[in-house]
Amino acid sequence: MDVRVDWPRVEQDLGVWLPGDYKWLVEQYGPGSFDGFLHVFQPVVPVATVRLVDRAERAAEILDQLREGEESIPWVTRPEDAPHSWTITANGARNTKWPRHRGHR
Repeated sequence: MDVRVDWPRVEQDLGVWLPGDYKWLVEQYGPGSFDGFLHVFQPVVPVATVRLVDRAERAAEILDQLREGEESIPWVTRPEDAPHSWTITANGARNTKWPRHRGHR
């Protein structure tokens, strides 16, 4: 699959730079999920439930609400100007665990 994405536009819409390995994954494989569990949000899809910009806005709202409570959520987009050094984390719905993976360097 060869997906063409206007990355500068996507990053402008998000207000953040994106890691190169995420861009590679999207361009090589396009929409889909890993083991039917981990869905990769996409910058260019007709379905809003996996559209990156739409989901990023909603996820930010949810994470802000969780941070106001007692849940400890890692900040993974730091430093903001170095997306290649970000930590990877994910969690399942209704789960308070946030396993981290440093990714490759």
